[in-house]
Amino acid sequence: MGPGFGGNLVGNGLAGGAFERFAGIIERGFEKIARATVARDALPSVSVYLFDGSPVKYQAWLSYYRASIQCQGVPDSQKFVLLKGSLTGRALKAVEHLQCEERSLDEALRILYADFGQEDLVVRAYLDRFRKAKEVRGTSDYSALQEYHRL
Repeated sequence: MGPGFGGNLVGNGLAGGAFERFAGIIERGFEKIARATVARDALPSVSVYLFDGSPVKYQAWLSYYRASIQCQGVPDSQKFVLLKGSLTGRALKAVEHLQCEERSLDEALRILYADFGQEDLVVRAYLDRFRKAKEVRGTSDYSALQEYHRL
């Protein structure tokens, strides 16, 4: 007879075997739920700073990525998933061919730097912004000065 159960349920070998099988099924079900919960919770919850591929925004995005994602104690494949989730537009297109593997994180960072983060690309992007900026017509044009300052 099993502990805590009446003899009628477990005392019979047939009923006891069925009960043991049922208990095993329930236990395996709970284990699957627990593993799924751990897997779901394995990716850290971070707010996303979207990077669209603008060289002007590359340094800010990279700093944010390093502070919020790269320092997480998760495997590189999960960091890659988080990195890819922070990309949009041209930046996403540049790395969308990469599969979710450990080595993909380094490859994605290399591609993003080559396409958007190199110093000459960033300098050219800033120069283009200044050339296209609204002309400031003196120090009394406060809104134009503010806009120019934010370039």
